[in-house]
Amino acid sequence: MQHTSPFCAALRAAAIVTSLASAAASAADNARNTPTPAPAGPARQAVAAPLKGDLRLSPGNVPRLVIPALGLDTLAKDFNKFSGDAKAFESMVKAVPGMAQECANKSYSVQDQTKAGCTANDTVAQCSDKLLKHCLQSYQSTSLPVLGLGGGSAGGVRLPNAGAGNAKIGFSLQEFQKTAAATAAEARALSQQLAAYATQVELNAKKVLP
Repeated sequence: MQHTSPFCAALRAAAIVTSLASAAASAADNARNTPTPAPAGPARQAVAAPLKGDLRLSPGNVPRLVIPALGLDTLAKDFNKFSGDAKAFESMVKAVPGMAQECANKSYSVQDQTKAGCTANDTVAQCSDKLLKHCLQSYQSTSLPVLGLGGGSAGGVRLPNAGAGNAKIGFSLQEFQKTAAATAAEARALSQQLAAYATQVELNAKKVLP
């Protein structure tokens, strides 16, 4: 039997330990460099892209149109009222020259001139202007019979759509001014309503036009 010296045995033991240590270090390096697998989960669906497949629109793509808060029925009602008042005002406008002509044909006493505000320092033109305005301001409406249906005449003035009965002929300047102010206010209000309606219509159109 061959005997191994203690020195040779020690060398073999040291080589084995070194080999084991090297293998352990290599295994540790491999473990660190190997990526950790992601946890299993539900498969993600691929997102569709334009021109690469079929697309579905989301509900948010559907335009939401709004009916104007001020609807057509309200506009028509307000316009009809304005139309009636405007026609009454235009009738007054047409009648004023005739009323002024009546005032111009009258003769005015000194007392009339004083009531109109004329003074000795006024020119004839200035006093005449005051007399005309005073006459119109104090113009008395008269009620005259109107004959026939669908129209009539009184005092040489044609009265459209007048039925049988009495019709008011003439009006005071205060009535004219009051009617003018009311008609102007209605016109401005209607204009604002139409502008708001137009804005809403345009906004709705932009929502569906490319």
